[in-house]
Amino acid sequence: MSILLLDPPPTNPFGNMRHFGSIGTFKARIAYPPIDLLKIAGFLRQEGVGFKLLDANALRLPPETVLATIAADPPQAIVFPTSTTSLPQDMALAARVKAAFPTTLTVAFGAHVRAVPAQTLQEYPGLDVAIVGDQEWVARELARCHFQLSKVRGVWYREGSTIRGNPPHPPVEDLDVYGIAAHDLIDPRLYGDPLARRRPMTITYGQIGCPNRCRFCMSQVYGPVRRRSADHLVQELRFIADCGFKEVFFIDCGLTDSRTWAVSFLAALERAHLDLTWWALSRADRLDEDLLDRMHRTGCHSIGIGVESANAEVIRRVGKGVDLRQVKKLVRQIHRRRMRVLLYFQFGLPGETRQSMQETLDFALASQADFVTFGIATPVPGTPFYDELRERRWLHTQDWASYDPTRPPVYSYPGLSSQEIFAFAQEAYRRFYFRPGYILRRLASQRSWQEVRTNVVNFVALLQRYVFGWA
Repeated sequence: MSILLLDPPPTNPFGNMRHFGSIGTFKARIAYPPIDLLKIAGFLRQEGVGFKLLDANALRLPPETVLATIAADPPQAIVFPTSTTSLPQDMALAARVKAAFPTTLTVAFGAHVRAVPAQTLQEYPGLDVAIVGDQEWVARELARCHFQLSKVRGVWYREGSTIRGNPPHPPVEDLDVYGIAAHDLIDPRLYGDPLARRRPMTITYGQIGCPNRCRFCMSQVYGPVRRRSADHLVQELRFIADCGFKEVFFIDCGLTDSRTWAVSFLAALERAHLDLTWWALSRADRLDEDLLDRMHRTGCHSIGIGVESANAEVIRRVGKGVDLRQVKKLVRQIHRRRMRVLLYFQFGLPGETRQSMQETLDFALASQADFVTFGIATPVPGTPFYDELRERRWLHTQDWASYDPTRPPVYSYPGLSSQEIFAFAQEAYRRFYFRPGYILRRLASQRSWQEVRTNVVNFVALLQRYVFGWA
């Protein structure tokens, strides 16, 4: 085996979301396939490079089991995603790998690594390579160059006591060249999502990056938006259906950010007549009645919308550009098509006050959304949000494990403490999800025993985390 593609063990009972620049732990009983690794696997298979895939995150494997698996067939390189939150634990495993298998290269990718590659290599001696280009390209080139790091573009690497950065690899504008993710290599029983209507489910995407420049979002470290062709994405969906999957979550920052591309994709999907249901993320200002009709006709049942805050000053400062009246109207339009709405909110963004947090909660309670999340705004390297907090000396720590949107924030503002922000977020979850009327509506809306089971499991998880504080 040349390369082991590894999703590292989880850092908590709920598991981690490392792919596509994610930073935190799951807030509910969720397990997504490691799509970044599946994309690498599909490309390596297309290029004839030997590899194995291990999802220690979904399998809940301890580090000892991972090390034993490596010992059975030591690879020349281990390529793994990491995130700001999971970085210390992921790098502790990398250090153990290097101690046990000195000739095996440890190779990490992710938004954090991409933003500060030299710093990451300096902080963690067990890491050999930090990928700053496309992980698909770099994984192939590692094998092609016989793991001679000086010849691999798009990386920073360790050479003795020196840290070096290579030139970028040639830009890849056409994402179709990376082929189709290897969905056939995962165990479908491992994965699920509270919003999924059916199982088994998997995830994929049609584009990388985001045209928006919200100050808190790490998508900007991925550069300008690049897209797959609509036909290529539908080709992957056909493969997904042939593998037996029934549900897909599109993890694009905004599936409909380009209306032209979205119309092309939805038209191709409608022509394909695939037995798939799906949900996706979008922005309120990138949806209209025609797009909603097309999405509904092709199997979409839920849409996630980023609102972040209901306070005008907070929205202005982070560059979100959201119109709350538009959000309210969109919720009604989605519901008219019997689709569901998930609204994303964050507490702790620049300009936050006790009053602004209350405004956000009041908006959420009145929104008629089917689901909401109340995350803690988490500053990560590579974002203006992180830079502002660091420059103003409002950050409490550089312990990356604490940079988790389910834990107290690593910063305080004058007049608003970390603990106040966290306590309000906890209370917001209780206020939204434990309303008797909301619970009755959820029960009345169930369409299958699978939905009943999924909602019960996640309701228990909410009780554990936000009432009893067990998580």
